[in-house]
Order: sequence, then C-alpha cells, then structure tokens
Amino acid sequence: MSIDRLAEHALIAKLLEAIKPITLDAVDKIGERIAKDQAPRLPKGTLTLPERQYYDVVVFKRSTSLINALETINEVQHFIQFLPPASEFRKLRISQERWVDYHYSYHLIIMASLVDRALLLTNDIFRIGHPEKLCSPKAIKENYWVQQTSVVQAIEMLERITQNHRDSRNLFVHRGIKPDVTKATSSDLYDLMTFVAQANALTQGQIGADDLFDQSFKLEIEKLNIIMRNDGNNASEGVYALFDALLPVYENQATKLKT
Repeated sequence: MSIDRLAEHALIAKLLEAIKPITLDAVDKIGERIAKDQAPRLPKGTLTLPERQYYDVVVFKRSTSLINALETINEVQHFIQFLPPASEFRKLRISQERWVDYHYSYHLIIMASLVDRALLLTNDIFRIGHPEKLCSPKAIKENYWVQQTSVVQAIEMLERITQNHRDSRNLFVHRGIKPDVTKATSSDLYDLMTFVAQANALTQGQIGADDLFDQSFKLEIEKLNIIMRNDGNNASEGVYALFDALLPVYENQATKLKT
C-alpha cells in the first residue's frame, strides 16, 4: 500500500479539516511575530486551545507520527542503495557491511516502534488518560472501551507484523547484538563476504578487487531491499486497518467534545 493512500485515509482528512482554523491562526501569529522580531519562534502558550481543538491537534500529531514512520521505512530503502565504493570505505578502515548494518538496524527500530505509536494514538483517541510510559499493550488492549471495538484486533495485527523486528530491536538496543542480515535474506554468502571485507578494510594491502566487493554487496542489498519493501507494505496495511478501526471512535469523541 502506498503512503499516499494512507495519508488520504478518512481519519486524516477529518483531522486536517478539524485543525484548519488552528493552522490558519498559527500562520497569522507566525507572520505577526516575523514582522515584529524577524524571528518565527512563538512564545510558549501563544496558541491556547479549547478542549475540542486540543484533542484534534493531539490526535493529528499521533496519527502523522505513524505515517512519518512509514515514510522513514520507505526512505531507508532508498538510502541503503547508495552504497559508497569499497575504496572509499577502506580509507576509513571500515567495510561495507557497516553501511548495511546501519540502515537495516534503523529499519528494524522504526518497524518496532509502530506498535508503541499505535498504542499512544489509541490512548489519545479514546481519551483513556494513561501517561505515555504506561501505554503498554496490556494496558491499552484490556481497557473496557477499547475491547468493545475492532481496535484490539488492529493492534494485534500490527504486533504480528512487527514481532520479529521488535525481538531483533531489543537484542540490538539492549544487548548490542547486531541484526542478522544473513538470516533476513537467507544468504549463503553474506557472512563470508563480511569476513573478507573486514580483513580487506584493515589490511595494509588489498584482498580482492574493489569491484568484487562493490558488486557482491549491491546484490545482497537488493535482496535485503525486497524484504524491507515487504515489511513496509505489511506495516502500511496494518496502520490502515488501525485507522479504519479508530475512525468511528474519533468521530464519536469529537462529537461529544463539540456539544
């Protein structure tokens, strides 16, 4: 699913319409501030919002946080392809798998964050009131009002989609175990490539031609990119399902706050 389709979801359309007066007011105040001080930064508390508008702003920020995460997942797929040549890496005494590890680790971290972002959005749309640090899957999914809706199933769908990523993220962040690219791509050459490439990066001479490393790593990146693209598509489907489930809840809460 494309990010454009997700950005055009009815939930986002309604939120954009709801916050339009706030954004227009903010533009006016920014213009006034620049005209006065040539500084666009607004003092804290410049925009004081009634409860309904504050609700819309909070929900909008939480919703776009999920969309921004998915956009980042797509961007990583582009960035990882711009692999510098082995000759440039060798000047820094590092090998090309560091480039792959860096981007793939970031991909895992963003994928793993989707459930947390979904829980925070759910907490705010339902107006449950949990502090952010207490928005665990158990606390949100076992809430009485959440259980009466399909939101539970949507969150669990995202949990299934991101389970392996969360496991890998936890090992990487908390234990320093880097993501296993070989396992992700089912490659029988990647470990051997990285072994030789590391030696090549550190040696005074040169082990193998640079073209060999350039081409072999690019081939492995192509395999990895297919995996990452599938991850992004599945995540987009999961977020879209969550927006579908949350839309009637948002509409109900917004109506209550309006009256």
